[in-house]
Amino acid sequence: SGWKVMCATTSTWGTAPLVAADDLPRLSAPTILVIGNEETGVSDEILKLSDTNVHIPARADIPSHIDSLNAGVAAGVVMAAIRFEGE
Repeated sequence: SGWKVMCATTSTWGTAPLVAADDLPRLSAPTILVIGNEETGVSDEILKLSDTNVHIPARADIPSHIDSLNAGVAAGVVMAAIRFEGE
């Protein structure tokens, strides 16, 4: 139906490319953004459906003992990075 699926994950499982949030291409189709929970992430069943997997790259100003963000923060970071064709 023209919809794309994008999963926020650190997993490299599946066939969808893993892209840094800063490097997301402009979206040209309606897109469903899937955010997994903090404990188990996105399920393998949903990752199988993903067209693109996006991760939030580590930055120098994030302490090294932090390996993940809560789901709400991760969603905000990824949504802020999304751009659509024509913008």
